[in-house]
Amino acid sequence: MQLTIRTWITFFLLAIVMGLNNIYSTLLTGWGEGGSIVSVILCLLFLTKYQRNIINYNLGQTMASAA
Repeated sequence: MQLTIRTWITFFLLAIVMGLNNIYSTLLTGWGEGGSIVSVILCLLFLTKYQRNIINYNLGQTMASAA
């Protein structure tokens, strides 16, 4: 497993997007949701073929859900 700068930047941007999404949906509906499934799907879309493994998915999900 190798975490590159591109991987960390991808996780950071996903955390920002998911944080904004969670704020918006919570204010709109009053129901908070972690967005962990959405963040894994976004990791699948944005990571390159060589960066796709279960550890990167788990790390991206954890970072985006924590935001």
